[in-house]
Amino acid sequence: MEQQLKQIGKRIAICRKNLDLSQKDFASKLNISNNHLSNIENGKSAPSFMLFMDICSVLNVNQDILFQLQYIRYLRL
Repeated sequence: MEQQLKQIGKRIAICRKNLDLSQKDFASKLNISNNHLSNIENGKSAPSFMLFMDICSVLNVNQDILFQLQYIRYLRL
């Protein structure tokens, strides 16, 4: 599970950076602290279901992109 959290966090960070959003700006859009976002992106904590859905919404990505192989296709677009 820990490895999966790290992978999802890494994908969140990459998608955020693709939108040129700083951690601070992204955290603000999600109404969470920058520290909490950092912990999610580093795989140290898991977002709640609702926060995960908000993350997907702000990043404008489908949940599958952050979970599995569709992520690879997203990066190639």
